[in-house]
Amino acid sequence: MTKRQVKVGDHIRYLNAAGGGVVRRIEGKVAWVEGEDGFELPTPLSECIPVEESDSFIPGYRKPVSTPVSHPVGSSHSEKKERLPKEVNSSFPEPHKKEIPMPHLLAPERIDGDAISIYLGWLPVEPSKFGHTPIECYLINDCNYTLACQLWAEEGENEYKLIYEGEIERDTKLFVEELPLDQLSTRDKLLFSFIPFKRDKAFVPKPAQTLEVPLNVLRLLKKHAYTTNDFFDEDALVVPLIVNDKAEKEALLTPEELQTLAENMVVPQKDQEFEEAQRAKREKRIRRSEAIRQREIPLEVDLHIEQLVETTAGLSASDILNLQMTEFEKVMKDAIHNRGQKIVFIHGKGEGVLRKAILDKLQKSYPKATAQDASYKEYGFGATLVTIH
Repeated sequence: MTKRQVKVGDHIRYLNAAGGGVVRRIEGKVAWVEGEDGFELPTPLSECIPVEESDSFIPGYRKPVSTPVSHPVGSSHSEKKERLPKEVNSSFPEPHKKEIPMPHLLAPERIDGDAISIYLGWLPVEPSKFGHTPIECYLINDCNYTLACQLWAEEGENEYKLIYEGEIERDTKLFVEELPLDQLSTRDKLLFSFIPFKRDKAFVPKPAQTLEVPLNVLRLLKKHAYTTNDFFDEDALVVPLIVNDKAEKEALLTPEELQTLAENMVVPQKDQEFEEAQRAKREKRIRRSEAIRQREIPLEVDLHIEQLVETTAGLSASDILNLQMTEFEKVMKDAIHNRGQKIVFIHGKGEGVLRKAILDKLQKSYPKATAQDASYKEYGFGATLVTIH
């Protein structure tokens, strides 16, 4: 089957993302698509699927049509009388439910994300007690590359202490440390080294860099410096280290400066007390990073009955729907307070009964949530993306 060519004025839906719009102009291999908000977004023509103007991006529910089945006269089917349903035994054990594991997914690569952009993020542990509460430090990787990196802090004259070493996946935030206010005055600057790369695919190599970042302690202690930003739900102080492959000129270090710094770097001795403190910090970083990631990356929940119970023996269609909706409500109740959380409920195409039940329940009980089709390429018409607002 040949794919119909996209032209100006066509109504389209996105191949790898939810939503769509109207093609307003075409420049080369890029279509400018106007969405419901009136903004035009550049989209590769290969990602556009033409649809009819009357099509909905969440297909409506259609009541199944029952077709009578005819049987030959005299057959056993024609002689059977309608049977009344037997009384359900309330003591029958409830089917065993399977635990649905939480996925560990990465955000898809962005079209404009190959330019390296890295930030430091600072925010108070308890904003209501600003000036009397420790400050958290985060590394923010805002690009399509994974970063193998080190972060050093200057403690004393020309002495540096390693405070983080590891990898930061693409488009994620990583908790580095919690810094008490009385330790801020001991740090004059930070040193950040990184090597960008991509896993399991070819990529355009980017140079390894080392940046020297002056630490403005007075700014960290000014409440008005913490503002609305693109990376945190809370007000935060976000400091750019490198944006669109360009770092501050004075932040880049020459090879001679790097050699001098290397001679003064101090890696902490790994005694038992230090190991326990580092282990506690790592566990805290993992918990915080996981909590952040789960809100930014859609949680995938498969509502097919085979994923919820070990056997469907003895279950009616109504029983199956009730089990599926119970699982749906359990997930929603756990996530309803996580603003920005996205959840993909996989329900299959079928006759649309489960999807309609989900949409009805969202409208009635979860006014803070919105729904739309999930990725057409990945799920077809068989999944709904729910966003908590």
